[in-house]
Amino acid sequence: MRVAVSSLVLVVAALAASPDVRVEVASLGGVALGQERAVAGTIKTTVYGCAGRLYPDIDRKKKVIKVRFESDKCADVAAAVAAITKEFGAAPIVSAEGDKLWEGKRASLILSPSLSNYPTSPVLLLVPPGPGSKRTCWPDDGFAAFWKAFVKSVVAAKPAAVASSFAFPLKDQDDKVKFKDAAAFAARWRELIDESDAKEIDAGELTPMCRLDQETYRLQLPGSYSDITATKVRGAWKWTVMGEVSPD
Repeated sequence: MRVAVSSLVLVVAALAASPDVRVEVASLGGVALGQERAVAGTIKTTVYGCAGRLYPDIDRKKKVIKVRFESDKCADVAAAVAAITKEFGAAPIVSAEGDKLWEGKRASLILSPSLSNYPTSPVLLLVPPGPGSKRTCWPDDGFAAFWKAFVKSVVAAKPAAVASSFAFPLKDQDDKVKFKDAAAFAARWRELIDESDAKEIDAGELTPMCRLDQETYRLQLPGSYSDITATKVRGAWKWTVMGEVSPD
């Protein structure tokens, strides 16, 4: 699956301290998860040699649940990677796209080339920890098997099999129902995936892109000017949202 390359995403998270765990990254630019803030705000700072802005995300209780760092310039991304590795004290898990993951008991760190258009302008995220290589967008997240089965059903042109990959009712981003159930989808599925798109899916020319920050996969379908988004539903991957794509 193709993922846009040219950026850096750092995901950091913290759990309760444990006496047998080495010191790990638990904050970003001085902002930590669980920290109380009256307003989200924007903070200018420098992180791992990269100058930019922090955007804390707070919940209803005014506590930080995520922090996004967008850099204006990063003099040496490789040096930032080396500093993170040294600080964390462990080699990262590397994905097929070159994303790097450090998973620990107190913190999880992801460095990914997927959220920025420029290699010297990395994006960093501070978020809660996850299950290692089973994280969304990583090799063991289960999506590869789901995608393989989906492609097989589309190429075979079996409506019921294709429908089994979707969660119903299938709605758009405005919460409007597009297909109420599997039967309705099976009867009209070519409205969403036409023959030209099916051929490109079979040839590997149409593949989903994964978003680490959204924990989703998104597949564009040019033939119907649509896209579909996959998320986990009770632990299983399903296409859950249908969107529209501008013909331009």
